[in-house]
Amino acid sequence: MTKLLSVGVAMKAFLILTILAIGLILSGIAFGQDLETRIKAIDGVLKDGEVAYLEKRAATDEITILSRDDGEFISIAVKTAPHFVASICLASADDVIVLHASAALGELEYLKKDGAWDPNGKFEWKVRDTSMGPEAIQQRTDYFQMNKWVANTTPMGTKGETEFLVRKDILSGEDLMLAVGIMPESDPEKIISFPEEPAGCGDRMLVSGNSERKGMRFDTSSWIRIR
Repeated sequence: MTKLLSVGVAMKAFLILTILAIGLILSGIAFGQDLETRIKAIDGVLKDGEVAYLEKRAATDEITILSRDDGEFISIAVKTAPHFVASICLASADDVIVLHASAALGELEYLKKDGAWDPNGKFEWKVRDTSMGPEAIQQRTDYFQMNKWVANTTPMGTKGETEFLVRKDILSGEDLMLAVGIMPESDPEKIISFPEEPAGCGDRMLVSGNSERKGMRFDTSSWIRIR
């Protein structure tokens, strides 16, 4: 009887793993997938296989954050009510980079000096094509190869679902910390952030794509460690 139960448990586990593996392959995020396949999967639709593959890092009534470090890449997904902007902040040591996804993609680096962070450059808006055709995929691939990250723009896919693909070495340093700021369609004046940090990654001007925000006070010690 014990032997039969063990065999039954093993078969059940095998079936679960097989179903999960099929889901990952169909979602384009399984280990070993080439870059083009991964970028094709960044479509703004969180499929069941992707959700199963990713780890839930935070969840509130307003926002769910998922991520997974699988070696060379880190996959990050944000799910909320429909939003105009999904802005994530990544930090390592005294370096913060803001990755902005709205109708276009843009990034802004902040460097720490005398206890505060100031911008090092300005947002440059690119990758507006919302299609999944060969030219659009190539644009996203080129953007990723130049900037070490890419995301779907918010008009793509399912409203309120934004997927990011990040190269693990996007910032040097041992730890990579994550925070999120969201501008919801229902009330663009209200920024949803995790952790709640209205003076940091949840700053409204920053989330809206303003490059002039100086003297930022990022409390990165409260952010989510993803590397």
